[in-house]
Amino acid sequence: MGEPKDFCFGSREIREMINSKRLIFPEGVTKDPNKKEQLIQPSSFEAPLGDHCYVLDMGELGLFRPRHSQTVKKTLLKLEHRRKKDITNGFELKIGYGYLFPLNASVKLIGREFIKSSPRSRSGRNFLDIRFLADYNSSFDEIHSSEHSEYVSLWLLVKPQIYNIIVRPGITLNQLRVFSGPNAELTPEEVKEICEKENILYRLNGEGKLIPIKPEITHDGITLHLDLVGPKNHEGVVALKAKSNPDPIDFSLKEEYDAEDYFVTMIIEDKEIKVDPTSFRLMASKEYIRTPLYLSMELRDYSHLGMRGALHYAGFIDSGFEGQIVLETKSEESSDIVLRHGMPISHLRLFRTGKGVPDKVYGPEIGSHFKGQVGVRPSSHFKPMDFESAAKIFHNLEINILAYDKDDLDKIHPREFSGKLRILDQGKEREILTDISNGFFMKRRLCEKDYLLVQPVPSLIIFDNNGNIWRYRRKGKKAEYAESELVGTQAIAFNGHIREQDTPEYLKTGLIRQIWNRELEWVGEGDTSPSGIVRNKQISERLFNMKFVGTLYAGEGKPVDQRHVGIVFAVNAEDVELKPRITTNLVGKPPITIQRASVHDLQKVPISDVIKELSLFRESYDTWSQILIPHLEEIYSKLIRYN
Repeated sequence: MGEPKDFCFGSREIREMINSKRLIFPEGVTKDPNKKEQLIQPSSFEAPLGDHCYVLDMGELGLFRPRHSQTVKKTLLKLEHRRKKDITNGFELKIGYGYLFPLNASVKLIGREFIKSSPRSRSGRNFLDIRFLADYNSSFDEIHSSEHSEYVSLWLLVKPQIYNIIVRPGITLNQLRVFSGPNAELTPEEVKEICEKENILYRLNGEGKLIPIKPEITHDGITLHLDLVGPKNHEGVVALKAKSNPDPIDFSLKEEYDAEDYFVTMIIEDKEIKVDPTSFRLMASKEYIRTPLYLSMELRDYSHLGMRGALHYAGFIDSGFEGQIVLETKSEESSDIVLRHGMPISHLRLFRTGKGVPDKVYGPEIGSHFKGQVGVRPSSHFKPMDFESAAKIFHNLEINILAYDKDDLDKIHPREFSGKLRILDQGKEREILTDISNGFFMKRRLCEKDYLLVQPVPSLIIFDNNGNIWRYRRKGKKAEYAESELVGTQAIAFNGHIREQDTPEYLKTGLIRQIWNRELEWVGEGDTSPSGIVRNKQISERLFNMKFVGTLYAGEGKPVDQRHVGIVFAVNAEDVELKPRITTNLVGKPPITIQRASVHDLQKVPISDVIKELSLFRESYDTWSQILIPHLEEIYSKLIRYN
């Protein structure tokens, strides 16, 4: 008979370790069956944080490392600079510091046993740099039995890289696997034999159905490839790029945060993406995997296949998991690198699990969050992503718009008129156009964050010949709009950013593109399309004969007011009815059709009624409308009634 093969402990063996007191948790955990079971996973266990931590200045001390001959606590006490902090009521971990946590667990290993640590998915998908430490072990993330003590205490060194986080006692950040010996990993021959008997890898077809595929098996494991197409229902979203956000993520909460506040949506058209060395990204494997109950898996965190750099921060896969693999990546190349759809990216290592099939299976029944995942998904702290909205955000923010140096704002709107409408003569329109043409075009997502810039925005007030004005309310999800502060407000002007394609008549072309082609349908007498949009020359000429009113800057109040300067026009839309446009097609691959959400409750209202309402319901209007409404009668009399 051959020698028994090594294996990774399953839930049965881990429970035996607890019952035999080789794995010790606080008494309150071991005596409560529910609490104990929460820490036992199909092929791993979790150790909760204690009630305190030590703050380390890693810039001054360097990376904290344990020593073979002493406990972690003794190594820590020899440091000159360390601060103990109570985390009972929650404690914020900030970028730039290291935090050393004692875990509420100790372990006794026997014979050839050893333990390996991997961050949990909830930690890895927020790009926490986590190192596992133990007494009398000088290595990170792996411990062996000690000649100095039967039991060793367990510690965690945590360093936030992109987000600040809040932790509390009892939270778990990593998973620990116990191995009976060093040969639990399957050989390439054993992997081939298993894959011939059952399907482990699949691909998703165009209808979202799983099609078995034959794996590529090498001496490093099963090859995984990069997905830069995305599932059918993800609207072309193939990656999420982490962005700075000073608001911390509380790790005790689930489905609390909007992913759009912490990630930039990535949609690509040519199946390739340029990755820079400074950014963190979530991407996905092309393959969908199903993990047999008698196996567990591990994704190699570094691989020569795709790029030099981290391919995950949480690569362990419990028995019973199925889904695409989310890759938590950070390039360590010396310059940008282009990654392409379908390229090999890393390898899966397979391990025997338990003496028999574990009595726990990865899935929602035991609190697992990611079973059946497809495409990119952030951690469980975030609300489920609305990929339709995410695609809209991407297309809205990736356009190039006109930006202008805020230091030169006086040329367009002098400082003494801040918070006011500056009414100008018609002849001044050309002068303003000349001034704003000295601006430059850049991505809207960059303009929205840069308070050294202002965005010149043409703004149109629409009257009829009977003393009425068109008014509307902005509705929709705040996350869908760069100007989220405006959602829910009433407005009397329609606005449109200036794009490169609007040249040379920046102002009027921008307005017509936004108002006619995106926001409203102009319905009236004349030759109309089947959708009712007026196509005749009369309406077109009327729009191009808009009357120039002046300039508007609301001042240094709300962020949206600081970022935009208005170039105001007015037009007489007599005999034309307006309707909100129902859908808009965004050019992309695949083409995306979205519901317009910004113009609701569109109605024609007497100017006198709007003026009265302002005195009663001022805060229901956006800032620009608050400034414009007192001037409506003057604008109407001067530019509309007699023209």
